[in-house]
Amino acid sequence: MFKFLLKFKQSGKRSTPAPAFDKLAGAENLSDEGLTRFLREAIASQNSTFGALFLVAVANWRYDYIIMKQVVQFGLGFTDSLEGYAQFQTYLLEKHRSNTLEDEIARRAIIYRYLAALTHMLTFRARKRPELWDDVADFWVAVLPGARAIRRTIEETALWRADDTKEFSEVTTEVDGENYCLRHLLPQEIRSHAKINEWREKDWSHEQRAEMEQLDAEIGRMINGPR
Repeated sequence: MFKFLLKFKQSGKRSTPAPAFDKLAGAENLSDEGLTRFLREAIASQNSTFGALFLVAVANWRYDYIIMKQVVQFGLGFTDSLEGYAQFQTYLLEKHRSNTLEDEIARRAIIYRYLAALTHMLTFRARKRPELWDDVADFWVAVLPGARAIRRTIEETALWRADDTKEFSEVTTEVDGENYCLRHLLPQEIRSHAKINEWREKDWSHEQRAEMEQLDAEIGRMINGPR
């Protein structure tokens, strides 16, 4: 931990400030529509560095959740659920209220983990209410610029340690970051959503679009037969 903090001080670069946690706590109790709106306002309006740091938390939530489940066994009152995981982050925040550099780093990491929990919570809710998928796709389109900033952010900030970023070891370019997010972090249900496809195609040239349209037409003929 000491070496980690030393790197943070020497680099002179701190991560983008996360929203004040006091404004976030309790969001796990919002309605489906309220949670969707909350996440859009809390994350989607931030810059790409914020998005990249958030995506690291999204990628690691299963490991963090296992730690929380172990803590639950000590009878601290958290349920074995995503709601319990979010409340566990609130509990951890109370342990890091001082003005020390170490606590500042911890608070920021906790906030990103809390937001990641809410994001996964929204995904599970959408699986029960499929009409939410359009809103989920809108949210992820707003987050995707952060995927392009993953490598740069990991190298320029010291919020996350090596263990936290190992999932991104093969991400070396902006395109790598975007592809990793599209293939691994997006809920499977929206990976072919029209809004996600529109994001993928936003940088295509006229020739690339024409080639894809021709390919789509050929696939359609193979499936449906000649008309």
